[in-house]
Amino acid sequence: MLPLAYDSAIEVGKFRKRIAEKISTGAPKEEIINWISRNFNLTKQASFSIYTYILEQYLFTGGAGLRHNRKTKMTIAKKNAGLGC
Repeated sequence: MLPLAYDSAIEVGKFRKRIAEKISTGAPKEEIINWISRNFNLTKQASFSIYTYILEQYLFTGGAGLRHNRKTKMTIAKKNAGLGC
């Protein structure tokens, strides 16, 4: 993953949470895609890609494991762990 500024990460998390809430309440796919397009000035294809990405994560985790601004996961890697260095 690329480094991400804290403030930007919080905003991305809020966005992911909002989309996940729309999915969990049963909002139609087209409604969510149109909302993304209107609010973020994106094409339908870009909005569809974002929707699909979040939906796949939501379905894979059962909704409960989707990361957002209030639910994070920290990964700590040891230097040279498993690299055979």
